[in-house]
Amino acid sequence: MTERRELDLLLRGAKEAPTAVAVRLGKQALTYEELRRAAAHEAGRLRALGVGAGDAVALLMDNALEFVAGYFAIHWLGAVAMPLNPKEPAERLRYCLELARANAVVVRTLAEASRTGLDKLPGLAWLPVDLDSERQRDGTVELSPVGSTADDELALIVFTTGTTGSPKGVKLSHRNTLAAMRGIVAFMGMERGPVEVLPTPLYHSFGLARMRAVFHCLGTLVLERGFLFPARLFDSVTAHRANGFCSVPAGWEILITAGKERLRESFRSVRYVEIGSAAMTTARKRELIELLPQARICMHYGLTEASRSLFMEFHAEADDLETIGRPLPGVEVSIRDESGRLLPDGAEGEICVNGPTVFAGYLADEAATVAAFFGPWLRTGDLGRRRPDGRFYLSGRLKELINLGGFKVSPIEIERVLDACPGVRESAVIGVVGGAVTGEEIHAFVVPESAELSVESVRDFVATRLEPLRRPARIHVIAELPKTGSGKLQRLKLGEALRRR
Repeated sequence: MTERRELDLLLRGAKEAPTAVAVRLGKQALTYEELRRAAAHEAGRLRALGVGAGDAVALLMDNALEFVAGYFAIHWLGAVAMPLNPKEPAERLRYCLELARANAVVVRTLAEASRTGLDKLPGLAWLPVDLDSERQRDGTVELSPVGSTADDELALIVFTTGTTGSPKGVKLSHRNTLAAMRGIVAFMGMERGPVEVLPTPLYHSFGLARMRAVFHCLGTLVLERGFLFPARLFDSVTAHRANGFCSVPAGWEILITAGKERLRESFRSVRYVEIGSAAMTTARKRELIELLPQARICMHYGLTEASRSLFMEFHAEADDLETIGRPLPGVEVSIRDESGRLLPDGAEGEICVNGPTVFAGYLADEAATVAAFFGPWLRTGDLGRRRPDGRFYLSGRLKELINLGGFKVSPIEIERVLDACPGVRESAVIGVVGGAVTGEEIHAFVVPESAELSVESVRDFVATRLEPLRRPARIHVIAELPKTGSGKLQRLKLGEALRRR
């Protein structure tokens, strides 16, 4: 059975491995057949609320069995799933719901719905998922899956964790999500029946893609809720003899800080790892190579709008850990100038992506959709280079370039030097208006490993490694960098903090 739509992942699992555990959280678990039955049950309840094919239905909860059942229930009806972060401010949630014209929200409990303050929105139905197996066997006629098998139909709306302005709704088709899934599985070498511990949220595109990959391989997804209690994650990997794990770079920082030897011992069964959503320092990459010698440590580069476009594996690229990888099969990546013209190897330009993973457009924003493309090529907004061997390298962000009197400086270039400074855990660089000659000046923010780090030591370190133009005019030592829930740096918040001083 070849999956052409998201629901096929569940239907295939129920057919080929009905008694295998599909998803687990703590002491709760659902086999593929139990999950199929739960999804069908919830689909009937959604239909009773007036949900039909093509409607947008939100999922508002953290990692839970109810999320997975609700997700497939939405697809059972041919509706469009719209996962939302329950920790987001009510104003942002309201904006997303209204922009998508959602007519229902799937939650774990109605009490959770009321806590959002949005449960009284007119025209919006709320469905608390019911996993009571007895109710699912009450003799009612099971609803047959609704909708066509056309893979170009809309499957998903994911709102970007953009650092400025209103969130954008990224429209993804079944073709987009399943093409990305096949590329991920192939690159990572995933085999049938993996057991993967997933602490990253399912409401984020990273977590959802991991769920698809595991279900495609008829494996077991062990849900966890974040990295707040690293000992619990170590125990989970050990107890389930997990051979798969995924995390954003910030998660690895927590696990390594909790104990390198504990990490090494607990992860002995792990055979593959996926890392993504934010940058990771070369030093941390080398550390993971040493801690996980038995695992394929895979890191992706991509946008929500195109899933994973490039992949690299730490052991295989140990001689060049600065690369962001090579394109997945079927995905084209190129470097283009500001007019969209293809640039030769070695030249710096915008990284652009083409292929079946590229999104269908932004929700209710045709102007933004048009601006996002050079013809069929998605503009990532990232600057990079390609080498003749096919490897790509990230050099900066178009919207984050610092303008020093007409000379453009990439924050990433400076951050790489700062991150290598003894005593610096991580860093961020922004341009601040106020340079007497250049118009902007460089401000660096560093998070120390210990209280001994001084501004003078950082300044002395960069002075021997950066030419005067790229040296920070100001260096600020701070406790932590502002980041989104998915671990992406929020540079503008650093600027806002300076203006408040």
